[in-house]
Amino acid sequence: MKINITGSRGFIGSRLVELLKDDHEIVEYDRNIDEDHDIENWEPDGCEVVVHLAGLANVRKSIEEPKAYWHTNVELSKRLFSLAHRANMRILYASSSCAKQWWLSPYGTSKRAMEAVAPSDSLGMRFTTVYGQNSRKEMLVGRIRDKKLAYVTNHSRDFIHVDDICSAIIKNLDNTVLAGTIDIGTGKSVGVKELAESVGINVPLVPGDTCEAQDNTADITPLLSTGWKPKYDVMEFVKGL
Repeated sequence: MKINITGSRGFIGSRLVELLKDDHEIVEYDRNIDEDHDIENWEPDGCEVVVHLAGLANVRKSIEEPKAYWHTNVELSKRLFSLAHRANMRILYASSSCAKQWWLSPYGTSKRAMEAVAPSDSLGMRFTTVYGQNSRKEMLVGRIRDKKLAYVTNHSRDFIHVDDICSAIIKNLDNTVLAGTIDIGTGKSVGVKELAESVGINVPLVPGDTCEAQDNTADITPLLSTGWKPKYDVMEFVKGL
């Protein structure tokens, strides 16, 4: 299969490319490749499927730069959707659990709008809180594992390993049964405080940001119907097991 992957040098995209490259022809788009392969210049390139992972994904930064988030996550995605639909491509794209309570942040708003402009036969994947090897240093699970937290909040999060996200994507590359939007998580949440304490971190508890949902537990019932299930446990990951 010839697969077009945007955001191919990002955390999820780079792992997906690694898992697919031996058995499929991969066309990569990422701003870190060159100008021709920036998402601004996206083309179908004769591919059968596009996995659209490119985008801006920081809730707090979206408050500072709402126009940039709208341009990248909505306007550029709308262009991609139009070209891909015209080329009869299977479309899978990264949404976010933040789209459920979209009014909390410009990021959530951009993801909800992205879903609204996507073709009806595409698959929007509402990822919960991703973790894994090679994640950005500022990501929560990595900071807990490295014991570099100054405080915790009373939020709960459905933490999903990057390999579980990739296996869910791969499961649905040519499976057209699911369409619209689905949650991709484990279906279970863990308190941030509980996760930190599991590795001996005892730091002050502070109120969480109002721009973030209190909990983002995924409903993975549709995804389980495809035969997919998560393999990794965040508690084991932070303990180095």
